[in-house]
Amino acid sequence: MSWQNLTSCVIIKQMQIPIKLQKLLVGSLFPVAFLLQTTITGFLQTPLVTTIFALWAVFMFILVLLASLIKNKRETININLFDLIAGSYITYRFAVGFMNKGSDYFSSQFIGEVGICLVYLIIRIKRDFCKPVIWSCLFVGFAESVLAMLQAMHLLNSSHVFFNMTGTFSNPGQLGGFVAIQLFLVGHLIEKYWSRTSRLFKVLLLSFALLLVSTLLLSQSRAAWLAAIGGGIYVLFSYMKKSHIKLKPQQLRAIRTLGLSSIVLLIVLLYHYKKDSADGRLLIWRVTLDMIADHPVFGSGPGTFSANYFTYQSNYFATNPDSRFLLLAGNPSYAFNEFLLAAAELGAVGLGFLLLIIISVFNAKREVKEDVFLKGAFLAFCIFAFFSYPSSVFMLAVLPAVLLAIMYSPSLIKMSFPWGMQLVVIATSVAIGIITLNHHQLLKNASLQLQIVASAKDAQPTSACFNLRSNYSRLKNEPNFLYPYAYYFTEKLTHSEQISILEDASQIVPSVEILCKLGKQYQKIHQYSKAEQCFTLSANVVPARILPNYYLFELYREQADTISASNIANKLLNQPVKIENTETIKAKAKARTFLKQTATCPKTHPVA
Repeated sequence: MSWQNLTSCVIIKQMQIPIKLQKLLVGSLFPVAFLLQTTITGFLQTPLVTTIFALWAVFMFILVLLASLIKNKRETININLFDLIAGSYITYRFAVGFMNKGSDYFSSQFIGEVGICLVYLIIRIKRDFCKPVIWSCLFVGFAESVLAMLQAMHLLNSSHVFFNMTGTFSNPGQLGGFVAIQLFLVGHLIEKYWSRTSRLFKVLLLSFALLLVSTLLLSQSRAAWLAAIGGGIYVLFSYMKKSHIKLKPQQLRAIRTLGLSSIVLLIVLLYHYKKDSADGRLLIWRVTLDMIADHPVFGSGPGTFSANYFTYQSNYFATNPDSRFLLLAGNPSYAFNEFLLAAAELGAVGLGFLLLIIISVFNAKREVKEDVFLKGAFLAFCIFAFFSYPSSVFMLAVLPAVLLAIMYSPSLIKMSFPWGMQLVVIATSVAIGIITLNHHQLLKNASLQLQIVASAKDAQPTSACFNLRSNYSRLKNEPNFLYPYAYYFTEKLTHSEQISILEDASQIVPSVEILCKLGKQYQKIHQYSKAEQCFTLSANVVPARILPNYYLFELYREQADTISASNIANKLLNQPVKIENTETIKAKAKARTFLKQTATCPKTHPVA
């Protein structure tokens, strides 16, 4: 060997990235997400957390590929059934997204989805990363449980106004779903290490499991309880099957009947535990079915649910004015069922891909012993997803990707991954990282400007308002930015600018408040027909809200349309409301006074 070659070998060896360092960095996956959720606050918390996490995923992906390149190693990738179906699903999702929304599809949501894909690839490329990822997830599960317990004892404040115990999540339901899945990861460790660990470690694992169960119960999340029970039943029957316990046909029938009866009874009890909340979900599912019927094959596109749902719920109550859901209607941003959401946004094709993934997980011909608890965790996630919205919570959304990457599936295709292809992938990843970093800086600056404007109250700083307005076109596809900006921070803009922004918000993040504010702006410039449309749409969406009908009443009075004003006044007086407050009392008092005043006067239509 020549002196130059020897020197090159020494340099390359010194440049090698130790596998322990790689494991440590990959194992920081969930602690990083936990710290981000704990430390980042403000209007743009969710997109900021998402983009930082995606940057972390890009960095780790590049690091893993560089480690392979430095070793001058020609990687061979074993592609399994999970890879093929998940890859097809992601490709389809991105294609539908860009076909429906074009460049508007690019947002922190899209960046987060890319980050989750990279996490999956990191674990699939190197199986050595499975163990540190599981341990990091359990570490965060422990931290979340301890934090939740301190909140339950009123030693720490939660992030929700009405719930004392949320961990770092925005509500206890999300915490419950996360903790339910942790239980099965603890079971996975007990299965794997119980026979070869010390007594102290066994006590610690059992204590941790008890802490998780306590947190799960205190979360009062029915979806999380069902998830834990459903996953537990799967694990129990899997071990019964493996133990080769022979039962008589009568015994099998009795067990199945008892199990099915118990599940039905449990669902009924949980339904009545919070009946109004359950009925609210039923309303959302019913309206979502109308959305699916209009776009059954390919859906309306990812990220379009909240934008479309508003109109569909308005139409539902317009055609069903006596619906039993009248007092339960709200202004939801989530479908509370990931499968219905997939069908609405991605159609039968997208839902089919998701169901194929689930079937492939539980239909594997060969099952690794430790995978029983991992499959239990995956089933628990699926059950929780049937009643909640984990895809909208980043630390929950990454869990199914991690579980799929860790679980065993036989290799179907062996693909060579030469250094040239690795260089291309690294270059592409660097480009993704630069784009993500740029978008993160944009979000960070916007968050700072929003805080400056919010803290200034009435005297809004001109420079901050100008910066927000100048970057508006790049930020309007971020719902977390658009809603507060349109509703709170546009007062210093001209009427035309306010209307333009409120119109965007009504299309992307519609709500009763946004539509009413837009209607008032139309009313100021005497575009009465558009104002009427906004108020009517808002009144139909949430029939128990009195404000939209009151605005309609005032609009008709301004137009001197006493006939329409009288009709709305009578509707106001007979309108059912959830809670009587100052707003409802004043509105009804004005309606009553108007009816008395016009009782002896001739009624008129608006002057043309």
